[in-house]
Amino acid sequence: MKKRLQAKGTIQRDATISTATTISTTDADLIILQPLTNDVYITFDGTTPTTTNGFLLKKDGIYEHELHSSNSIKVIEATASAELRWQLFVNNSTAE
Repeated sequence: MKKRLQAKGTIQRDATISTATTISTTDADLIILQPLTNDVYITFDGTTPTTTNGFLLKKDGIYEHELHSSNSIKVIEATASAELRWQLFVNNSTAE
């Protein structure tokens, strides 16, 4: 089977992440994230991201994460005025 990813919905943008924000990933298989303006902290287990909990995503980087039914993504700015853009994808595998 060949893995084929297809966009699910549109690119999302959130510039109001001064408090922990949940990203809904229902029925998605992959997420691509890009922090803009400033760095962000992110968790994938439903816990609140902080300077001591989660991963630091550096601004202007492009990050991808394979999703599973147990993923609960939360994000918060590491520095004021951070913005996060993301896109969800679904796997439409085809046999070849």
